[in-house]
Amino acid sequence: MATLKDNYQAGIATIQSPGECFAQSMTALSNYTLTQVGFKLYRVGSPSGTIIVSLRLSGGAGGVLPIGDDLATATLAASSVTTDEAGAEYVFTLSTSYPIVTGSRYALLIKGLYQNDANQVKIWSQALGSYTGGITSSAFTPFTEWTGLGERDTWFKMYGITIPGHYWVEGTEWHYISEETDGVERYFEGALTGTTGKVAGHYWIEGTYFHYIDSSGAERRTEGTLGTATGKVAGHLWVESTGWRYIDANGDERYITGTLEP
Repeated sequence: MATLKDNYQAGIATIQSPGECFAQSMTALSNYTLTQVGFKLYRVGSPSGTIIVSLRLSGGAGGVLPIGDDLATATLAASSVTTDEAGAEYVFTLSTSYPIVTGSRYALLIKGLYQNDANQVKIWSQALGSYTGGITSSAFTPFTEWTGLGERDTWFKMYGITIPGHYWVEGTEWHYISEETDGVERYFEGALTGTTGKVAGHYWIEGTYFHYIDSSGAERRTEGTLGTATGKVAGHLWVESTGWRYIDANGDERYITGTLEP
């Protein structure tokens, strides 16, 4: 089940111009697989056509403008939006799920809101926004030349799932997603053993120890608690319950219970 991962919820109803596309850039606070995007909307009159939402990478000037092609898209009939001026959240389910990486920037695009003054869909945004992870920008067809809209931020929500077994290096720590509800993030820090010139995130088994290369290129290691022999091949890795598990060079199962990420 997808849960809320990143969001900014502030603002009032805002009007787009004919043919205009809004984009809100954002900085991810965690690793997850994005499946849905939410915007707050309401309808004036009877606009026809389709609202299109998409995900792109963020870069350009200041790293906060959309770049490249759409990575995933979703649509909604403009006529299905509420006429209640209080607005409502509309959750767009993306055609393709997309892996979001902590600290990386992305842009959420929405277009097809404006038909004419009497028939349009308004979107919530804030002229003097306080979101620090990105900005609102706009572009007209073909949506390649983007202009930042000052300090404006657009109301958005990003929903995703966190898959057990996903792992990565963050600073000096090894992080992984456990099998706990909604994939809880845990981590542990190995003892420093030297430098190898290997790429960050590289790992291997040496004797009874799990070795990995941290973000600075330093080698670290830790020895898991001896578990039950499984007959699996040395170097096999997996997550079970709360623990990070591996098969050592002797063919024995060992496990490390990481600390909960606050």
